[in-house]
Amino acid sequence: MSHRTQSSKLINYGLHAINSQVAPLVNLSYEAQLSKKQSIIKSILAVVGKKLASVNSELKLRPDGLPCELEEIRAAPLITGYRNKDEFSIWPGDDGKTPLVGFLSNSLSKSTTHCIEPDLSISTKDSHKKLAKKFQEYIQSVSPLGICTYFDKPTGNWRRLIVRSNQENQLMATCVLHPKILTPNELKIEKSRLLDFFKPVADELSLSSLYFQACPKERCSSVIAPFQLLLGNETICETLLGYKFHVSPDSFFQVNTSGTEVLYNSLFEKLKIDKDTVVIDLNCEIGTAIIPIASRVKKIYGIDPSLSTIDRAYRNAQENGISNCQFFQGYILDVLPELFKKLISEKNVVVITKPKRGGLKNSILNLLREFEPVKQIAYLSSKPDSINAISNFVYLSKAFRPADNVLGGHFNPITAIPVDLFPQTNHQELIFIFEPFEPDIRTDS
Repeated sequence: MSHRTQSSKLINYGLHAINSQVAPLVNLSYEAQLSKKQSIIKSILAVVGKKLASVNSELKLRPDGLPCELEEIRAAPLITGYRNKDEFSIWPGDDGKTPLVGFLSNSLSKSTTHCIEPDLSISTKDSHKKLAKKFQEYIQSVSPLGICTYFDKPTGNWRRLIVRSNQENQLMATCVLHPKILTPNELKIEKSRLLDFFKPVADELSLSSLYFQACPKERCSSVIAPFQLLLGNETICETLLGYKFHVSPDSFFQVNTSGTEVLYNSLFEKLKIDKDTVVIDLNCEIGTAIIPIASRVKKIYGIDPSLSTIDRAYRNAQENGISNCQFFQGYILDVLPELFKKLISEKNVVVITKPKRGGLKNSILNLLREFEPVKQIAYLSSKPDSINAISNFVYLSKAFRPADNVLGGHFNPITAIPVDLFPQTNHQELIFIFEPFEPDIRTDS
């Protein structure tokens, strides 16, 4: 085999290996990707329809077997280089020795996991690739610390590099290691090495924030392992629908900014809101889903279990001149009953929920079903095919059944809108709109 043929084979393998992890639909045209995702959502809704028919005889399915109207999937404005966040693993390459910064894949020559550099990743920004390459240089040539391949071994520390960016291409990097037996002084020395290495090239890399985290677990919150700012600004500022949001290392922000604008515009089109409406976001994060509509409603409320996230939401509201807001730190079940007592005289309460993959507990759904002022629920799911999401969809529409602890009035599914937030992948976001049951709310058309 010639060197050129072997090189071409390796490039083709690398392209396949990396995109099979981060962009499995790369070989389909974008139109074909959208068609596939539309079909997936239709199948999910058909399953929901069958389940609903068995638990609520008052709900009438459409002739196509769906429980509600399914709109055409909304396309993403950007389909390549769209990710504003990448998590790069630090792991040996195909030779089993050389530390690389990139994505994990199966080995070309043996059945082991290895790291492949992100150069060929279609969804990763070039600026992220450049920073990953620079950090790889640091790992290979400067840092004396090895790779953390096993938690139970005393040596080997480096684990991952997390890169975030905004539309102005300002970058935030978080370098994560497992401290293991490193002393506080050794950690201090390593942080100094990082700073000395990246400070001279920060402008070249558009690196506006450099963080360090010593995380002794698979994942660590900022409470367990604080994010330590080594260089630059505390946050990067992203603009979404004309509003500014400051994003910190532990902030949740959708990975596709322009796609999120499509998502929220599609959501806002369906919300029945006016100056007498109160909007509650059960999973408010840093306020991205409610701050943009604050000026159109009476008041917005947000709930999140993280104190730092709530603090960031308040700061973002202040940054955008929003005063008709209140954010609560706590769990939904602890906050919502007291909030509902406060809102008992309201006529139009709209609830937005973006639950994690575990979905919402039935006790939370019962609270929504029992609170008469709730006139609309917008359920956003990035995993609409999960058992938990489907169970939530069905539970909201179940008939009142106190013997089974299904309380309050049920909701009708009104509209489903898929949004392609993740081009080149099998994933998408679904907006599912529910409203209180009214006879004949839908026709058979």
